[in-house]
Amino acid sequence: MRRDLKVHTSWLQKIFLVVLGLLLTEALLYMVGWGYNYVQRTYNPKTIASSTSEKSNESKVILCIGESTTAWGLGDSYPAVLQRKLDALYGSNTYYVINEGVAGSDTQKIALSLESLLILYKPDIVITMVGINDSWQIRGETGLLKYSKLYKLYTLIRHNLDLLKNNQTQKPEEEQALSVEKRNFLKTDYEAIRLLSDSERELLEQAEREFRSKRFLEAVQAYKSALNFEELPNYIRFNLGQALLEIGNKNEAEKFFEDYVKGNPSDLAQVRVASLYHFAFGISDRYGQSLAQKYSRMALQSNPENIEALKILGCSLESQKDTQVEAKGYLEKAIRLGSVDGNVIVSLARIYRNEGRFKDSEKILKIGLNDPTDMGFFIWKDLIAFYQTQKDWVNAEKFVDEALRKYPNNQNLIDVKSEIYKAQGKKYESEGKDIRYWKKNFLLFPPTRENYVQIAKIIEGKKIQHVAMQYPMRSIEELKTLLVDFKSIAFVDNQNNFQTAVEQKGFDAIFNDNFAEDFGHMTPLGSQILVEKLITDLQRQNILPVK
Repeated sequence: MRRDLKVHTSWLQKIFLVVLGLLLTEALLYMVGWGYNYVQRTYNPKTIASSTSEKSNESKVILCIGESTTAWGLGDSYPAVLQRKLDALYGSNTYYVINEGVAGSDTQKIALSLESLLILYKPDIVITMVGINDSWQIRGETGLLKYSKLYKLYTLIRHNLDLLKNNQTQKPEEEQALSVEKRNFLKTDYEAIRLLSDSERELLEQAEREFRSKRFLEAVQAYKSALNFEELPNYIRFNLGQALLEIGNKNEAEKFFEDYVKGNPSDLAQVRVASLYHFAFGISDRYGQSLAQKYSRMALQSNPENIEALKILGCSLESQKDTQVEAKGYLEKAIRLGSVDGNVIVSLARIYRNEGRFKDSEKILKIGLNDPTDMGFFIWKDLIAFYQTQKDWVNAEKFVDEALRKYPNNQNLIDVKSEIYKAQGKKYESEGKDIRYWKKNFLLFPPTRENYVQIAKIIEGKKIQHVAMQYPMRSIEELKTLLVDFKSIAFVDNQNNFQTAVEQKGFDAIFNDNFAEDFGHMTPLGSQILVEKLITDLQRQNILPVK
């Protein structure tokens, strides 16, 4: 009896130790994540604080928060255009515009991060344009799992084990050569930095602080001063090019990217520039994609097996109908070399489907189902769409059910399941409205209303001027009704100005896409139209002085 009791107690102790270990690991991961974010933002608060302490009483910090409609566009994003307009109207250093748009975010995430942003930037004005992403959230974790960093780490490790299982094994000498190439890529810059004088290092640190605080005009000026260094670290040319893009100077940026690649003519430098153009400008931007293709081709000339260059070039060409055959070659080669990147898989599957190679499309999509990134959702959707086109309702229903277990209560998937049932003559009753309804009426979505009100309360509680801006083409009235209790909010309507612009110029001149159906991500012209209305309304409401 004693022996049995001892064994039983030992197992209890083991279980306790396992649970304790998991809890401690979770706490450690949170501490590491917090520490990393703190270090990453160290320069930002200091820069903003010093700039605001040295500015005149009339200078103000304007914080723009939102999703990809705020974040995207680099120098053509609406916050960047707003900065240039304000500089032209009131002089530089009178207003500091901060772009804290986060692509893929939603009102819940924005509300949770808002307090820290207000502490970080100490803004005088906060501009919100938020809510559209709430209608198609694709995060699937529920309960405590969605907050668990240990669970996310487990998912990441599982994904990487899948990569190891599917990847072709590189030869040891190839891995060694790649390692040497990477070391050589960094070595020149490190050596140049060591040769800098103290004053030169100080100027370089100033340029990097300005860049990290998103004061790109000041960063450009500091980086240009550094061009006179006798020993010039080559990466300065890349950073300068990126800062120039942020302020809308595309032509000059191109020159410095060319100089950067000449200074280190390796596939790693070339693909770095290609990646910037490909992801910063978006797949529908011809200017950005043409340069992404140019530098990807250069990288492949240097190293025909650079997987990142194959991915960028293949995905960029796939978006154009007349270059899909060429795109297929690059994407297939990336897969052969071991890539299971979600973008590669989705692009190649679409090409196969266009060619009528449905079994190949199905096969390639199944490889990417374990992708833990947001692309994983789109791979599931493409696989389900494949079964729908084949009228294979058994597999279509099977995989949409599996997808709903992975992404529960996802309105997009619920809508697809309803279509599958309808095609079979069956009735499917889902809770709530479909995604198209919520895209049109996102301010009626209960979580959005709750989160938007919470955002307004936080801003009002800090006694900061809140500017609630409506999306292009949408009426401001629902937003005013939602926030009727907040008397100090300034509202900016973008319905009539954009409807007139679309009638006169055409939809494609104003928007790069139509992800929200009646509007999309803005072109440079769209950003200018929005900023002109924003400034006019803020002047009319005495938030900005009339010039």
